[in-house]
Amino acid sequence: MSIHLTSDLDTKWSDERASDPTSDRLVALLRADILAGRFAQDSRVVEEMIARERGVSRTPVRHALRALEQEGLLHRLPRRGYRVRSYTISEIADAIEVRGELEAMAARIHAETGWVGETRKILDALSTEGASLVGRETLTSEVRTRWAALNLEFHDALVLGTGKVGLAHAYEHLKRMPLVSPRAMVFEKEIGVRTREQLAAAQLDHERLIAAIDARKGQRASEIMRDHAIKSGDAKRKNMDGILAQQMILGDLGVALLRRDSEPDATTD
Repeated sequence: MSIHLTSDLDTKWSDERASDPTSDRLVALLRADILAGRFAQDSRVVEEMIARERGVSRTPVRHALRALEQEGLLHRLPRRGYRVRSYTISEIADAIEVRGELEAMAARIHAETGWVGETRKILDALSTEGASLVGRETLTSEVRTRWAALNLEFHDALVLGTGKVGLAHAYEHLKRMPLVSPRAMVFEKEIGVRTREQLAAAQLDHERLIAAIDARKGQRASEIMRDHAIKSGDAKRKNMDGILAQQMILGDLGVALLRRDSEPDATTD
């Protein structure tokens, strides 16, 4: 099964980019192409082909493909380059639960040691904006887009604010997997009551988390984040058919790499 999605992201190289093809820039461009479905699911990605199409040497391409393999977007094939990975909804939900464990650890750290740095101030500002969005009379598509971005900022601030390098590294790695980022939220295509209930529930979790950490209740704060992640994974499982049929809207790219649990994984060949 292959899904091809269009995107507003422009991946054409300008003359300036072509003359300065840094590995980081190439990684970002290829990542956007993969997540948007411009490479067919399970298709081969060949080093020489990428170098020729981008007009660059093979060295930055080699580095970029290795980086994307480490992110979990590509699978290395013996002597045959790489293949675009695909993920089942169960694998994605499992990864979200692991992300939730990392966030639960971050919440516990803040609660047990007291708020670290400016984290309390940042989370409070994000929560206040979130409450303002949920309270709007009309929940436009712009509101949903902002909420998804806000959710990512909130989770990032919680984890990165601990100052724990290992925790931050593991979190950032997981976040790059398709549909695992806190920004990858599932919304109904038509905005209705369910959308408001969904955002209100997430907003309440954020407020409860801040209150639990303020009260120095580490276990309670951990449970809130763990449950928050489980609900996110369950929502993706429940709406699998709607996501694939594009009847549901995701606040992040990556659905092009999604396959059903019953479908074989081509990367094992």
